[in-house]
Amino acid sequence: MKIKSTNPIAALFGSSPFKPLQDHMAVVVRCAGEVPGLFEALIVNDMAEVKKSRDAIFLLEQEADELKNQLRVHLPKSLFMPVDRRDLLEPRILS
Repeated sequence: MKIKSTNPIAALFGSSPFKPLQDHMAVVVRCAGEVPGLFEALIVNDMAEVKKSRDAIFLLEQEADELKNQLRVHLPKSLFMPVDRRDLLEPRILS
């Protein structure tokens, strides 16, 4: 349970988005960790294992998407935040 501050100065600052972002990244890492098993199963033509890996990847992708959407919905709209809101919402291509 979050306790809201009654201090008007503290109310200007949003809560940190980093914990939910770390939760999202942890699920993404677990999802990526499933990919080598998928390819190993493809190489040996083990279609049952391919299906199992595929299903695990799809479930983790769905979980990651849900966390990402929750992060976006609950991102503070207050005046100040530890990072620019656009940096968290806009997709970027890493080069």
